[in-house]
Amino acid sequence: MSAKELIKHSCAKLMYELVGTGLWTLLFMTTRDSKILFFGLWILNAFMIRVSGAHFNPAVSFAYAIRADDKGISRKLSLAYIVA
Repeated sequence: MSAKELIKHSCAKLMYELVGTGLWTLLFMTTRDSKILFFGLWILNAFMIRVSGAHFNPAVSFAYAIRADDKGISRKLSLAYIVA
């Protein structure tokens, strides 16, 4: 993978995180019905988990960054997710 393709792929992941977090926040601010919140989060995760892992909560990104096994993500990527 060339550097240009890697940058495009990383930017796409970060944009998915930014849009997903924004939609989740908007849904949380507009409704307090737990069924609607659960369904909304389920829909967001269904669409975004394959692209970026659906790290809408910065604590999840941080936890994956400090994992010792091979399932974790890099610290640079987790910092980018937290900022996005």
